[in-house]
Amino acid sequence: MEVSNNKMPLDEFLAQRKDVLKMWKTGIEVEDLEQSFALHRRLGENKNVAAVLKKGRSEKRTLISLRCGKPTVEEQIKDLIYIQEAGADLLPVTLDSNTRNLHFDENEEALKTGKRINGYPIVNHGVQGVKRIMQAVSRPVTIKHGSVDARLVAEIGFGGGFSDINGNVYSWGLTYNKSVSILKVLKVQQYIARLMGYYAENGIILANEQGGGQGPGCFRVPCISISNTILGALISAGQGARCLQTAYGQGRNLVQDIASMRVLRKLSDEYMSKLGYSDVDIYTILHQWQGAFPENPDEAMGVICLGAATAVLGGADISVIKSTQEGVGIPTMESNAAGVRATREIIHILGNQRMPDNSALEEEMAIVEAESRAIIEAVLDIGNGDPALGTIKGIEAGIVEVPFTPSIYNYGKAIPVCDANGAYRFLECGNLPFPQWVKDYNKKKIDERVALERGRRQPYEMVLDDVFCMIMDKPQNEYSVSIHINSCQEEDENDIKALYDDNIVMGVIGSDSHAIGNRILEYALTSAGFHITNLGSFVSQEDFINAALETDAKVILVSSLGGHAAVDCEGFKQKLIEAGLGHVLLYIGGNLAVGKTDWEIIEKQFKDLGFNRIAKPNTRPIVTIKWLNEDLAKFH
Repeated sequence: MEVSNNKMPLDEFLAQRKDVLKMWKTGIEVEDLEQSFALHRRLGENKNVAAVLKKGRSEKRTLISLRCGKPTVEEQIKDLIYIQEAGADLLPVTLDSNTRNLHFDENEEALKTGKRINGYPIVNHGVQGVKRIMQAVSRPVTIKHGSVDARLVAEIGFGGGFSDINGNVYSWGLTYNKSVSILKVLKVQQYIARLMGYYAENGIILANEQGGGQGPGCFRVPCISISNTILGALISAGQGARCLQTAYGQGRNLVQDIASMRVLRKLSDEYMSKLGYSDVDIYTILHQWQGAFPENPDEAMGVICLGAATAVLGGADISVIKSTQEGVGIPTMESNAAGVRATREIIHILGNQRMPDNSALEEEMAIVEAESRAIIEAVLDIGNGDPALGTIKGIEAGIVEVPFTPSIYNYGKAIPVCDANGAYRFLECGNLPFPQWVKDYNKKKIDERVALERGRRQPYEMVLDDVFCMIMDKPQNEYSVSIHINSCQEEDENDIKALYDDNIVMGVIGSDSHAIGNRILEYALTSAGFHITNLGSFVSQEDFINAALETDAKVILVSSLGGHAAVDCEGFKQKLIEAGLGHVLLYIGGNLAVGKTDWEIIEKQFKDLGFNRIAKPNTRPIVTIKWLNEDLAKFH
């Protein structure tokens, strides 16, 4: 299949469109695009995202958006009106997991039986549902989805009057899926952008948020976000999209966040102009902190207000906010509204203030720009100036990637870590095309943290501590220093290495996409000298067994974070015995149960399932290394 950033010919687009509309029976409602064009003209600028963005920038005002998805049209309208009255500028419709996975039949059954759906099933409710929402609200509506194939979602949403959709080949192609091909995701994104281009040709400007392939919420490295979101925007511009939003995810260092927002806007404008898309309007988005939120609503409000201030001081056009219930479950409309009102007040107080120039800000801007520019230039170079072709080739070569994601197409060798002040750096750069001075700078900043933490020598422990402090909502320096000192007091963990060269297979079992712990453990075990075959995420029992047979593995390390490990591991030991692998040792660790269950109960449950070692949550890699050395001795 040809890969190019050239605009899809109209006849080819319209032919493909016939098949897209057949994906579900509501597709017939949007066959006549002339009716959709007329609807958007009647709705006017006040209900068009692109027009509201343009007005907001002219007023130098940061707009507020968020996420909100309910299963029925009536519930969705009720929530949107409530947060509209609280002051949200762009109203969200967040889709459900069945829609994201194209399981429209399951939603149809759920709507009949009253089974709960975890979002708005836009395809099932069809164009008529979208129209009802647009008639009820007075502000523009955005689509938040997360699907690798949102073509029908876009058709129905735009057909009924929604005027914005998120999505990007990196975010949907690398971040949330294991085996969906990048080429397929690219073609889907080009179709959606071509649809937007066709609307633009008929006088209707629709918006597209390019959420860069940012990776897990607690490791949103600036140059990864910036390069991915800009490259995705260039691909959409190539198909005729005229209003694009490049996005950045808030980190834990204010100076780095402000610097990154400035670089994002600078490079977005520069590369749009450089590739001939100067007629495209570019806006910037700050996504508020997407790591763990405090369970206490007052503490959560503090995180929300910090995000609001960061957006204003960084000059973001949009702040996508969270709620005070982010840390405990699905937000109510009241908690969403509370976040909106608090953000609105921060925006009002700060007005047009921006962070003043200073040496720390300039230094951070220089490194973020150098890293981001190096990736973008390398991708364009390998694609002979074509960002679409460069994306496919660049991902294959590892010159662009997203750390800690489950995709088998992701190179996955770059490892981020925080420096002494919580700014993101690279412990390992993988194949990212950084100049040597950039690599040296990253090393210098990490060495400063090593010195602060009294000479830490196991680098993977820093990454692990960063994960723990983020998921436990702890200050980085306070947590990482104390845990490091305590662990060193207990034993000298720095010099333990593999004693045997037997093969080990590892992976995350079942329909579990979590990849951070898996990747860190692989790095730790490989650094210690073990021979590792890492199957990544979404691994079946059969996958583990086949890999063990192929590699003559002596140990299988199973991870599970979703809480359903007992179900996923049922019968695993018996299958190993039937395959002639009864001698293979089974380890398991992670979050092994839903809710709070006594560890003794969990441990017995997995021993009964045939596991030899069961690791408690937050078990350090050094413990696994010691276990492996002890257990592998039995084979020698």
